[in-house]
Amino acid sequence: MNSIYDKSTLIPPLCENELPQDLHALYHIFGMDSSRTDVIMLNEFEILYTAGNAVIQFNTLTKRRKYVIGIDGGGIGCIRLHSDRKHLFVGEQGTSPAIYVYTLPDYNIVKRLQGGTERGYACMDISIDGNKLCSVGMKPDYTMAVWDWKEEKIILRAKAFGQQIYRVAFSPYEDGRIVTSGSGHIRFWTMANTFTGLKLQGDIGKFGKADLSDIHAFVELPDGKVLSGSESGHLLLWEGRYIKCRFITEEKADNFNKEAEQESNKVGSKPAHEGGIFSIRHDIERNQIISAGADGSIRWWPAHIIDTAETDHDATIDFLITPDREYFIQKDLKINNVLAPPEKSSGEDDSSTLLVVDANCSIWRSTLSDDGVTEQEMECHCGEVVGLATSPMEHIAVTAGRDGSVRFWDYVCKSKIADMRFGCACSSLKWIPKEIDHKVRSIAVGFVDGTLRLLCLNGDELVLLKTIKPHDGEITSIDFSSYGEYTATSSMDGTISILQLGADSNGSFSASNIQPLGYIQSKEGAVAGISWAEQSLLYTTKSGKLVEIDISGQTNFEVHSVPDDFMLSLNQIICKSGISCAITLPAENRAQVPFLWGTIGSTFGGTIHCGILQGDEYIKTYHSGKNDAQEDSSKMITFLAVSSSKKFVVSGANDGSITLRSANQLSSFVKISMHNEHQRVTGAALSWDDAFILSTGSDGLLIVHRVKPNELIDASESNMQQRHYENTSKSGKSEENSSIHIFEDDGENVNDPPPGFEKITHTLDSTRDDTLICAQD
Repeated sequence: MNSIYDKSTLIPPLCENELPQDLHALYHIFGMDSSRTDVIMLNEFEILYTAGNAVIQFNTLTKRRKYVIGIDGGGIGCIRLHSDRKHLFVGEQGTSPAIYVYTLPDYNIVKRLQGGTERGYACMDISIDGNKLCSVGMKPDYTMAVWDWKEEKIILRAKAFGQQIYRVAFSPYEDGRIVTSGSGHIRFWTMANTFTGLKLQGDIGKFGKADLSDIHAFVELPDGKVLSGSESGHLLLWEGRYIKCRFITEEKADNFNKEAEQESNKVGSKPAHEGGIFSIRHDIERNQIISAGADGSIRWWPAHIIDTAETDHDATIDFLITPDREYFIQKDLKINNVLAPPEKSSGEDDSSTLLVVDANCSIWRSTLSDDGVTEQEMECHCGEVVGLATSPMEHIAVTAGRDGSVRFWDYVCKSKIADMRFGCACSSLKWIPKEIDHKVRSIAVGFVDGTLRLLCLNGDELVLLKTIKPHDGEITSIDFSSYGEYTATSSMDGTISILQLGADSNGSFSASNIQPLGYIQSKEGAVAGISWAEQSLLYTTKSGKLVEIDISGQTNFEVHSVPDDFMLSLNQIICKSGISCAITLPAENRAQVPFLWGTIGSTFGGTIHCGILQGDEYIKTYHSGKNDAQEDSSKMITFLAVSSSKKFVVSGANDGSITLRSANQLSSFVKISMHNEHQRVTGAALSWDDAFILSTGSDGLLIVHRVKPNELIDASESNMQQRHYENTSKSGKSEENSSIHIFEDDGENVNDPPPGFEKITHTLDSTRDDTLICAQD
């Protein structure tokens, strides 16, 4: 019988000044990792997928989720289900991460495999006999390891390739054969007996007449040949290390250009898919190959014709083939994976349903029939989320993404309220303050083309109030003055635009009354961010400079750098590489406004500094949750913000972590590492009542945690975390906190809290204002 690991002994110890983990708890994650294709279907309605630092078991029928939070803290790299369907392998990311083997359905850890890679696991597979595991690491080592997983030891080890690996697979027919594929390559491995013992020997595939291609998907046929996809949409048949055939679905025309044919092997041929192929499976029972890709189609191909295909290589490598069947899911839908229930692995009849995972982080349920129905089971942003803001009066959040979408969320009930999509990528976002907009439902969104759009949530719909184009380049930041007279936007084109806000006859915010006031050209180039400080405006540049603008006059703008003696202090005490972000803090003395800034290329996982802009006080320094042994100059603070209540400061870093601090005691902090450590935090905000903290990242996720704000302040002020650190630094975090690594919610539109947290009552006001008119874009 397998022994069960005590999770409390595996959890890393707290850092210096880090507060106890029971001050926060995961509440919900919107989205999934779009870069991952290893989604697992447990049964007709349940799937496993990864999101940041969690493996999520999702019931598509009840919408309930079970979260299994990673142990090492750097994010989940890959997952794999054993053929007995009783063991789940989870490869993590971080410094010298492990592979954890969980039993299902209770998620107890029974095995811990260590030493297989340096920074994270990219993919894994289980051998046909179920006794061996093959894992491949991420950058920088790309180590391939074959394990006797039951004994927790490595049998063989080799460097898989010098670039990213997308997939590894044992042969389903012969023990000892392995195939890996990835960026610009495919490689065929054997576990060979040599004079010096058992070794891994790998032959890199030769593309020959075919174009070099990334290979995301492949399948081995019974006689040892391998069928792979390609970026061009062709199916490639490999025999040994060479391409035997490239399959086309349309013959070359009689009058094709022979000179052009010599330059490109694709002239006059139609590939199996229009665009890359990302999923290939072999239905052995029906002897069909099932492929899917960027064209939104699933196609079934005769496997016996593919396996026996022959061509005259002196003339061509193309072989004409016709699909037995094809099913179109949706236009512009890039299919990453096709999932079928274990008992119906091929979608063998017209009543079958498949789950389709697309590159837009959506899951679709599709009925395979001529009049079939395709329904969306889950959706979120595709790619980076560039902005996050929370309402100062309601439990509502808004996000903006590089996919051009703006989405409003009811994060208490875990549901989307409304969204609007634009033909241009979003780049920044700001909630219009309640001092300006009394309805507190309006936002400002910046776009990469320099456009600023004002939107309003009206009931369950979004209304476009006004479109302005203050810049020629990407809008990097938006901020409003404390008294509500002005708004400022910054841009990659090196300009800062200042707009004067207006009100209607009732004294309410009016988007139509916004007027341009002026602009400033930055001498330091692209502007990264802006922050108001009473009658002046601070901005940071992409080069790491900090600059102040005096805007006390409405027509003449005085621009000057922060005082030389202050900058000298910055350079000598902090670092020489510059400032990544900066914000001002609330202050009673308006003549001396304190502000926080993060630095580029600092140690301790990114450093936060506090000083007085026009003062000569000592600059205080706070680390963001790294021990001395984990010092890394590549880490930096990417985001800083003050809560609506002004009681807390939240920061985000490029290692996917966020910290939450009392504004009166910045040295103590709660650290939350739920985003992938290879992705940066792009936004973080607390709810209006400080009961929730939300974060977004370049991984496309919106992650919601519950917080105990009063207890956090008390712990900070009494310095209780120091005693907690001394009691737990040797043995890891207390056993009491091990339960936070498995959390099950009660489904969407249900607001039951995590254990130990009070329930938040919440009713969304869906009243519509029929006087609002949508502006022309």
